[in-house]
Amino acid sequence: MLNFGGTFLLLFLHFFGTFCIPFEDFVGFPFGTQYGDSALTKDDDRTAAVLVNESFPFFGVHYELINIDINGLLSFHHPDPDPLLYSLSHPRHLPLMVSETWFPMIALFWGDVDLRHPEAGNVYYRVVSHEHHSALLEEINKLLDTNSRLDIRFAATWCLIVTWDNVGYYSNGRDKLNTFQAVLATNGTVSVAILNYADDGIQWSYTDSGFVIVGYNVGDGTNSKIIVSSVSFPNISKFIEELMTSNTGIYGHWTFRIDISFNTSIGPVCRLPCLNGGRCTGDNFCTCLAGWKGMQCNLDVNECLEGTDQCDQLCINTIGSYTCDCHAGYKLGSDGQSCSDIDECKTGQDMCSQLCNNTLGSYKCYCKVGYELISKKDCKDIRCVKEYFVSSFENIAYTDLTITIYSISSNRIEVFGPSGNVDTVYASPNSTNLFQYSSNGPYRIRTRSEEPVYVFASSIHTASAGGYKVFFPDGEYRSSAHLYRYFALSVAQSRLVLSRPESALVLVGAKNDTSVHMIPSETAELFSLQVGRKKRFKINNNEKITFFSHTDISGTEIKASNPLTVTSGHTCGNVPVNRHFCDQLIEQIPPTSDLGRQYIVVPFAGRTADTILKIVATELSTSAILYCDSESSQTISLSIGGVFEQTISINDTCLVSSNKPILVGLLSPGKGKLNVNENLETQGDPSLVILPSIESYSTMTAFYSFPGDDTLKHYATIFTTESAFMDANVFLDSHPIRINHEHPVHPQLQIIKKLIETPRNDLPNYVSIMISFHSTTGMHEVRSINNSTFGLISYGFGNDNGYAYSGHILGQKSCEFELDE
Repeated sequence: MLNFGGTFLLLFLHFFGTFCIPFEDFVGFPFGTQYGDSALTKDDDRTAAVLVNESFPFFGVHYELINIDINGLLSFHHPDPDPLLYSLSHPRHLPLMVSETWFPMIALFWGDVDLRHPEAGNVYYRVVSHEHHSALLEEINKLLDTNSRLDIRFAATWCLIVTWDNVGYYSNGRDKLNTFQAVLATNGTVSVAILNYADDGIQWSYTDSGFVIVGYNVGDGTNSKIIVSSVSFPNISKFIEELMTSNTGIYGHWTFRIDISFNTSIGPVCRLPCLNGGRCTGDNFCTCLAGWKGMQCNLDVNECLEGTDQCDQLCINTIGSYTCDCHAGYKLGSDGQSCSDIDECKTGQDMCSQLCNNTLGSYKCYCKVGYELISKKDCKDIRCVKEYFVSSFENIAYTDLTITIYSISSNRIEVFGPSGNVDTVYASPNSTNLFQYSSNGPYRIRTRSEEPVYVFASSIHTASAGGYKVFFPDGEYRSSAHLYRYFALSVAQSRLVLSRPESALVLVGAKNDTSVHMIPSETAELFSLQVGRKKRFKINNNEKITFFSHTDISGTEIKASNPLTVTSGHTCGNVPVNRHFCDQLIEQIPPTSDLGRQYIVVPFAGRTADTILKIVATELSTSAILYCDSESSQTISLSIGGVFEQTISINDTCLVSSNKPILVGLLSPGKGKLNVNENLETQGDPSLVILPSIESYSTMTAFYSFPGDDTLKHYATIFTTESAFMDANVFLDSHPIRINHEHPVHPQLQIIKKLIETPRNDLPNYVSIMISFHSTTGMHEVRSINNSTFGLISYGFGNDNGYAYSGHILGQKSCEFELDE
């Protein structure tokens, strides 16, 4: 059955009663051999000739023979002499000539049809006259009588119905099939063509051999018409939309009077006038301007209710049109449709007492460092009150945590535990205070001091050691979305071999109701999340969330609406993969606003194995250059969250220079007891450190040498300019470091000097001073004078453990410095 207009037509199956259906409800004629139809042979190119009882008038010429072409054509011919009947598989330009003869035809759907595949349909045709199917002829005449498209009423005496049913395309196409039908009716004087296209029945408009044309060729060498072609509408959806529009106002149904001369064809007539700019484009059919509908284009279209408006936000209907408006906090664009955010912070429309952060459709107030927001717009002075958040993950199977706090001046220190308990200490100047706990947190530390306070966290055991320097998460808004951003750092999966080689990530909230969004890096199988947690979640003050992964999570991005304390690394990591001992690898991750673009890279002192350099990009289109000597360089291109890893020789001194802020880490490989002949004193377990950028170098810091067994050696590497060291501008524990003298600062220290010849003209030469403390455990202070700045990393190695951390991260600012912010 032919499916036209979405309905299976059964109306001619048994001819029940008298058939009288308006043309507007007509959906096609039944077809098939069961109705007496003939069928073309299923092939690629086939034709069939049908003789007309008397003649068929086609644009002023009477023809006695109609040729049915499998390729969607009906052509008109004279039988004497015998016509050459062609199967024209490839559409051509109109007007059309074949074998030097003008070719009168109707292109119902002229394309390269192919019926050779078993699943393809066929072409069926049937002659209807007084002698054959007379009852059907009578019903066709009743249907024609209701067609308002025709300018004349007549009774057909002869009709030809041709149906292309589910036809494929060249070559052997069967995945897309088309269905369409033509009805030619005449009484020998007047002739009409009705073209029907099935709803959802047109699925292809191009073949392997060319395009498709719908139209007709008069055959006089001049006049022709292309209704639609896939050349003009190569997109199948647009092609179908144009084809189904029709000239009758009925979806998929076209009607043409084709007997009269082309130059005297009658245009459409509308009995009622078309209003509001509408045009009469079919008999009693108006094409309306946008905003109007109805038989006379006299009804307003409510674009807002129908959803046809182009407004970004609010739509207001008007007579014949509509206008757009925007929500509060937005303004209407010059196009009258789009809405853009009003930046209240720039226009001064905000009510903030200090700082303003624009948001979509609104704004939020926030405060300078040292102040706290106490209402939607007001800030409270809390300068000299700093809060640190300390937390860790398991060190192998140990959950203990030691917090070491060094206070330069008198200070009240409060440590709030996870169970709500509070430990309070009134620290004296230059004192070291230890807090030991069996749980790995979280712990909130509150200090009150005008001088910097230094906090260290550690978990030291015979088989494993881990420790890092803690900083308070102040940061500043830097991203376009005004979010705090962090990037995790860990070790590649191939470098982990223990029974518990998880990468670990710990988040601790600094404020309540903090929104967090985690974006895994390409190497992270983001994590075994806690029950109920998703990649987007909320975290509160001093709340701890821990994630684990068996993959390298380096480059995983964490975005937060408020500051976080983020620690990253491993519960126990082996580096390289074939070593049998591990350490807790842990570092606190600074926000991207406090990362730099230039870094000095020097391998760890006291090691015989090469060091592994890791670089993590925090912005799109990051381009970094790695200089490891003055004559060569390596360019590194990374996208946001991208990771670069390379081994640095123990003899290398390198400079990393980037166009965007980057996170730079060093991984010290461990040796363990793989071979009894190895020199264990110079090996130890692995450790991980985040390097300070040149931009973060300062004039003061403190570092802590964690306790351990007798084999544990402690080191510090200090980076500064060559002139600063030559002029003795840097002091360690109040002693100047004089690199131009052979003797150390004091007997327990050994100094190793390494000159870094900076391969950039805009940077001075830097020197790295590697200081060995042997068995000296405890707190050390480094200061500089004469505006010299320096960077520092502290680390230690023993037979079975190791640690490392950066001495220059946030949290060391004094109140005097914060007053200016």
